[in-house]
Amino acid sequence: MGTFSLIERERRFSLQEKGSNFVQYPQNEFRLRAARVIAKFSFPSNAREYNMWFVYILECKDGSLYTGITDNPERRFDEHKNKRGGKYTKSKGGVKRMLYKEEHATRSLALKRESQIKSWRREKKLNLINKILK
Repeated sequence: MGTFSLIERERRFSLQEKGSNFVQYPQNEFRLRAARVIAKFSFPSNAREYNMWFVYILECKDGSLYTGITDNPERRFDEHKNKRGGKYTKSKGGVKRMLYKEEHATRSLALKRESQIKSWRREKKLNLINKILK
């Protein structure tokens, strides 16, 4: 009997022994149970003390918008403001203000959201910002 990769195991049914009977759980139930176990042991109840990640949108001095991620929004804003943040904001003369930020539990989730927002047109980004301000 060989070992299976995690993907192969997810495709198969999860078996749980109950006395002498085996009960089959479909694939989605297996993933749900696995997600609960991971969440239980991966994220502390007081998650703010640990590395939370933020997606932010800045307004540059020329009026353009810059989207990025960080684990410390205040520090990152100061870096952009002092022209140590990135080539884009440095080339635009620095930043005026932070227009928007949202919190994510992991860096991976923040990167995915950043990529999604960066693919949007300016109007859609401004609509997102305006929804928060209302």
